[in-house]
Amino acid sequence: GACVGTWVRLLLPAWRGLDDGAVKRLFNTAFNPSARVFQLPAAGDPPLPANAEMDALAIACKAKCLEDPSLSTACQGVYVYRSASSLVCYGLADLGVPMATLLDSQCWIKADS
Repeated sequence: GACVGTWVRLLLPAWRGLDDGAVKRLFNTAFNPSARVFQLPAAGDPPLPANAEMDALAIACKAKCLEDPSLSTACQGVYVYRSASSLVCYGLADLGVPMATLLDSQCWIKADS
């Protein structure tokens, strides 16, 4: 699952993917704990298995980034990542700069960011 396509909510803001054509990209802050404002599943909750549905987690993560009053200003984008053992999403306050990746991931930027 690359960061491709557009995800639009009925209410603005919309989202845009980070990929550039065939080149998959991620935020260089994606794995920086100090850039995170939340993660799903939350730390301490049971992890999602690696074979869980990435798009479903991305939708939930984007919704939290937009709709949680405590996060809506700070959260500028989300990063969904599938490791060998689990699937996780990070809400990020600092998106850093895009960099190429081979990881199985999705990255989304608020269109108004």
